[in-house]
Amino acid sequence: MALPEPEPSRTVGSFLVERQPETLTVTLQHQASFTWNALGFFAFMASSVLILGLLATIKSAQWGVSSAADFFAPKKNHFGFLWLASTLGLLIGFPLYLRHTYKPTITFLFNARNGTIFRNNVLVTRFRRVESIRVHEHGDPAGRYLYALSLLHTDGHEEAIYEVYEERDALTLANEIATYVKRPVTFK
Repeated sequence: MALPEPEPSRTVGSFLVERQPETLTVTLQHQASFTWNALGFFAFMASSVLILGLLATIKSAQWGVSSAADFFAPKKNHFGFLWLASTLGLLIGFPLYLRHTYKPTITFLFNARNGTIFRNNVLVTRFRRVESIRVHEHGDPAGRYLYALSLLHTDGHEEAIYEVYEERDALTLANEIATYVKRPVTFK
């Protein structure tokens, strides 16, 4: 079986398409970014933690709290406990937010060597079970046309790939996948 020639990666709509001799990788590029809103939220959270720390220090000075255990005890210095909890929440939550924001949401891997198709490293089907690549046109609530791209396999099962407003992007991506798995594109 002759494998397709490697091509440089290219962008089709929101997808990055990378064609290698044995694999075709279709990755949805992340749409989210670290915006000014996220930076403002982080600044607000950091300043709130700072204010709680100052209140905890003032409260401990007023009541004569001497040990670290008393400083963070919820019954003796509730500001100290809130400061500790919010600091831990910020230190854990913000990196998780960044990880969630910057990771690609969808990755399809078409492996010609094994004849398998994966979505986010989970096996979807094999090439021999693929019936067609389907582009389905339907309307959205605003009355605009929306094009859904999906993979029909195993006697009618449908694996949604993407929905897009641009017909050209849907057909280009469908043709790219169909050429690789050697199945037809159906337009409904």
